[in-house]
Amino acid sequence: MLVKLIKLFIALSLAVPPALGVSGYALAATAPFVPGDALFPIQNFAEQARVQLTWDGTTRTALLLDLAERRMRDLQTRSGSDYELEALIALDAATNDAFTALSKISADHSAPLQSRMATLSVNTLNVMSRLKILPKTNPDLLAKAQNKMRQIGLAALGQGKPPSLAPIAGGSPSSPKGSTPTPTPNTSVDPRAVPFIGADASMHSFFPLNGKHAALDCSACHTTGTYKGTTKQCESCHANVKPANHYKGDCASCHNAADWKNVKFDHVLVGATTNCESCHSNKKPANHFAGACANCHKDATNWKNVKFDHALAGATTNCESCHANRKPVNHYAGACASCHKDTTNWKNVKFDHALAGATTNCESCHANRKPINHYGGACAACHKDTTNWKKVQFNHAVAGATTNCESCHASRKPANHFAGACAACHKDTTNWKKVQFNHAVAGVTTNCESCHASRKPANHYAGACASCHQDTGNWKNAKFNHAAAGATTNCESCHTNRKPANHYAGACVSCHTDTGNWKNAKFNHSSIGTTDCSSCHASRKPANHSAGACNACHKDTGNWKNGKLSLSSIGGTDCSSCHASRKPANH
Repeated sequence: MLVKLIKLFIALSLAVPPALGVSGYALAATAPFVPGDALFPIQNFAEQARVQLTWDGTTRTALLLDLAERRMRDLQTRSGSDYELEALIALDAATNDAFTALSKISADHSAPLQSRMATLSVNTLNVMSRLKILPKTNPDLLAKAQNKMRQIGLAALGQGKPPSLAPIAGGSPSSPKGSTPTPTPNTSVDPRAVPFIGADASMHSFFPLNGKHAALDCSACHTTGTYKGTTKQCESCHANVKPANHYKGDCASCHNAADWKNVKFDHVLVGATTNCESCHSNKKPANHFAGACANCHKDATNWKNVKFDHALAGATTNCESCHANRKPVNHYAGACASCHKDTTNWKNVKFDHALAGATTNCESCHANRKPINHYGGACAACHKDTTNWKKVQFNHAVAGATTNCESCHASRKPANHFAGACAACHKDTTNWKKVQFNHAVAGVTTNCESCHASRKPANHYAGACASCHQDTGNWKNAKFNHAAAGATTNCESCHTNRKPANHYAGACVSCHTDTGNWKNAKFNHSSIGTTDCSSCHASRKPANHSAGACNACHKDTGNWKNGKLSLSSIGGTDCSSCHASRKPANH
């Protein structure tokens, strides 16, 4: 028996939660109860649980709008009963939740939900205007709810600041029984106006209250309190903002109710696909193409997006009939198509000289491009490439200009230039800077000064240039032959200015035996027959030097720093006579 009871308990434990879940979902979906019913709190809990189990923000906002619309219908159901206040408070809470969720949705997904919120605002204000108990028992709270609902509608359309979502009444809703404060009349609508009877916006389907129309009070259009016969034409309200020379057709062809500045004109819808000038003649520039607009303007949404089809317009040959004003001065007089192959870009030019029969007489067109002192021969002698006149190759042989260079290049000849034939140096006719002078051919192998006198330095050797300059290709590569010049003894006749101060007065060859390098000197003391070193080296003798003979210490005349003093050689042992200055104090 005990085992059976345990099994029954387990079965009930597993079956009850799913049953409750299914029951709760059905209760949330069907919503049979309204505020004031005993089971409404349970239904409200089930509705909120369903919302909390929805993770997607857009879907959750849509569910909350469903609940707000349901509470609006509940308020309409409770109109005239003692539960108007409870229904209004429930509607306020549901609207707060829906608007809060809507504010968190991205702009990409919020447009349809914003429209629903704006429509809910209008419909709710319509229901509030027909309440019977609250206008008498709690008019201030009702006015507060109406004002808040208007603000929510405007904010949903982006026309106002976000409203305060504080509850219109704190605590639990109290029964209006026994409370009859002095009623406050609602002066927002003409008191003579006949209330609009209808459960929702579908009753206004003949002129849908969507977009910015959804946030308007009824009195904005029904100004006399009369509904029937109110015109549906946009101009009846918006004539003051219609520009001069505006399109005369239906406003809805371009404008939507959400934003009248967001315009999209459908040419096909209004049957305006051919005769463009009937509307756009004032936008047509001077000297515009006289043909049909559609030849160029394919995109009706952007008239600046133009593509002209020359073939379609029958304008493939006589270009000047339209483009004469774009033709530059001194332009080629032939057919435009000779150069302009691309009709979409007139700057993309390729001239076919052969097609135009202009392969020989270049000057007939290009004379104004010919530089001063230009070659007088045929252009084709140099300009082989007709697509690039800067690409030049002159054939001297073809032009018969292989000898008399000066006839063309005299202006390029430097001052003091060689007076002989140009070909003596300029072998390469394509590069005049590439020079090789043949002295033998020019017969100038001896008298160098006849050409190079201006290049001779001051105090230069007065003898023949060939004594030093053996290489005529490089005058800096010089080698002087003293024997050939007969200058092997009297060095000073040329090198006086190179002799240092206090130089040895004897013959140069006593030291300078290598005429190729005067720095390579070696002095032979024995050759001059002297032992008196001071006669030459007195300036090199240090202060307080021994007064004795130099050779007492300096045995090696090739290196005076290699000295060795012998005391016996100076005949004395009195050290103080020489070294007194080196003696320490208190010695």
